[in-house]
Amino acid sequence: MSSSLAKRASEAQTFGTVAQASSQVRAGDSILLAAGEYSEHVVLTQSGTTDNPIVIEAEAPGSVVFSGDGAGFWAGLPSSEGLAKSLSSAATCNTISGIEFRDNGNRPVVRTGSGWRVENCLFERVCMALDVRNADNVVIIGCTFQDIECNDAHAIIGVYAHGCQIVDCTIRRVNTRKETNIPHSAVVKFLFSNNVLVENVLSEDNCGPGWWFDWENRDFTIRNCTLRNNYGRENDWEGPGMWLEGNPAGNSKVHDNLIEGNTGGGVAILESNGIEVYSNTLIGNGINVEIRNLDRGDDKRIGDLHVHDNYIADWIEAGIGTTAGDWGGWDAHASNVRIDNNRYAWSGDALLFRWVEEYCWSINEVRDILGFEYNGVMEYPQPPQLSLPDMGAVVVAVNVGGAEYTASSGIRYEADMGYHGGFSERTDKDIADTPDDEIYQTNRYGSFGYHFGVPVAEYELTLQFAEAFWSDEGQRLFDVRVEGQTVIDNLDICAEVGPDAPYDVRTTFVVADGALDIEFSAETDYAIVSGLVVRLVGAGTDLGFSNPSAEPSSFPGTTFRGLGMGGSLARRTNGPITGDPRRFAIYDSRGRLLAAPEFSPARKLRNRAAIFYLMRSDP
Repeated sequence: MSSSLAKRASEAQTFGTVAQASSQVRAGDSILLAAGEYSEHVVLTQSGTTDNPIVIEAEAPGSVVFSGDGAGFWAGLPSSEGLAKSLSSAATCNTISGIEFRDNGNRPVVRTGSGWRVENCLFERVCMALDVRNADNVVIIGCTFQDIECNDAHAIIGVYAHGCQIVDCTIRRVNTRKETNIPHSAVVKFLFSNNVLVENVLSEDNCGPGWWFDWENRDFTIRNCTLRNNYGRENDWEGPGMWLEGNPAGNSKVHDNLIEGNTGGGVAILESNGIEVYSNTLIGNGINVEIRNLDRGDDKRIGDLHVHDNYIADWIEAGIGTTAGDWGGWDAHASNVRIDNNRYAWSGDALLFRWVEEYCWSINEVRDILGFEYNGVMEYPQPPQLSLPDMGAVVVAVNVGGAEYTASSGIRYEADMGYHGGFSERTDKDIADTPDDEIYQTNRYGSFGYHFGVPVAEYELTLQFAEAFWSDEGQRLFDVRVEGQTVIDNLDICAEVGPDAPYDVRTTFVVADGALDIEFSAETDYAIVSGLVVRLVGAGTDLGFSNPSAEPSSFPGTTFRGLGMGGSLARRTNGPITGDPRRFAIYDSRGRLLAAPEFSPARKLRNRAAIFYLMRSDP
């Protein structure tokens, strides 16, 4: 095939080979390749400049194919010199554009020099597509890497590739024959490279990591990428969305990416520090955010890590989890690890956090045990919406861990519903002193909760317990919170009634936000519950004030009652409370005074801005 060399607009030359043309070019020249198939291994030794690069391009994009053993472009050295000693300064600022590379054998197809630009190229059925070594400020843009197979299958390798940019590229189906040993290197790998940008890259269906920053990379950015459906060769953990491994202190950012369906970690942070992970969507990965902390040197330990404002859903093992590591004596907070303000979508019975030796199924446990996620949110599936019955009647009864059942009292229990987290189990033991063994023989255990949509009102909750596993005091201790308030603290069922016996606890509370939340967490072993019954005991009419701080003078002679628990009610004032404290009072639904007469415009309720939900009482 012939190539045309355009030195200037008024002068062009035609050459029989690309190598001949490349030996004659100078900065600002272009080599236009005629349509056809080429088998040359071209070593480029001439340099362009940043403003006037040497351009090698297909006359028509996609019409030029380089194939055959070794066909491609290398900077600086003949192939016999090997890869590790690339003298990239010998051929800088070259551009390769619009060329397809196929079936090129086991050597790298394109080995760049500094300032190179590889654009709109296809690399297909090759072994190692792009080799960026000792080459700064390389731009790889608009390229596709696919169906890459051999015992060293890589789309891109970068070593001392400072300032490299990989933009608008697709990487897919690399190492699907599983010939490459993933823990050594696979798919994409960068080492000893600073200020690398990865933007709008799709990396999917690879056997190995969707992306890998491995060892001594600093100040990298991964943004607006999609990393999905990557999988392991022998183990699930070998298929992460990305591995960030052995990277010392810097200012690296991972943000606004979609990372889903990878068998390993979504974002796997391994012995690295100085990384901010934010505004990502992580769905259906083995562990959506994985943290590993092996002892690989003082500068390669987990630290200065900020994970925030991500959406995390449908994880397999844990939403956020630690894996292998030298965790003894390591303290997350002392190491400036911050995890907060993330939004989680409930993922069935899977752990929310698996952190060293701690296991958390709920946001409250993460806060209480680990000191993370004070502003985090757990989203649950739409809860069962329950309507109000007559006063005193049952709103809902649940046979926890069991099937539908009608108790001896006539109460109809629903099959287990409205739960998140925990595990169900059943015993065949006889439960003493009750005709309703069917309720107490099943349970849900672990750290878990129940969530129901209910109207604003006051309710009574009966929690039904039986200890059918342990037989001695102190073997199980747990807490229960209702609407954010602890109603049971360190319950020891055996200490109360012994094993294999029913134990019921009743509590009243107010739902002011339209959702009933019951959370169970353990002090020793697991929390447990066998049944729950919710009754309506008090209701009112919402006045719908948009600004409860306004003086309610338009309702002379009317008493307003606030529904709430412990003086913390459901609506925050927009400003200071106004009005005569002798005429303005807040009551609960049982008529108990919550604030007044000591409550005045100069004070806050319980040292907080006043929070309340106003209800009109019956005359």
